[in-house]
Amino acid sequence: MTARIVVTAGLVAITIAVTGCSKPAEKPAEKPAAAQAGSDFEKVDSSLISQVKYDAATQELTIEMTSGGDYVYTAVPQDIYKAFMSAPSKGQFYNTNIKGKFKSKE
Repeated sequence: MTARIVVTAGLVAITIAVTGCSKPAEKPAEKPAAAQAGSDFEKVDSSLISQVKYDAATQELTIEMTSGGDYVYTAVPQDIYKAFMSAPSKGQFYNTNIKGKFKSKE
């Protein structure tokens, strides 16, 4: 930082030049491995849930919360997943029909 003070006819002018202090661009936070691009997650409109992935072969439902946590629920029937995705409130459906009803591996 360079500072220069100039006094002219009773007035004080201060000039400050800032050099070499630029902050390097911040790298965006990486998403959890489960939510990386190409992983078949589907974004949902919810204040609680960010995105969802369902594997019909293994019946695993992966839910990424807006807070950043990921939960993988096992033995979730496809009809529950379809009802979840059709529900007007994903968060309410999750709290009522998934959380605590299916085994989770965080």
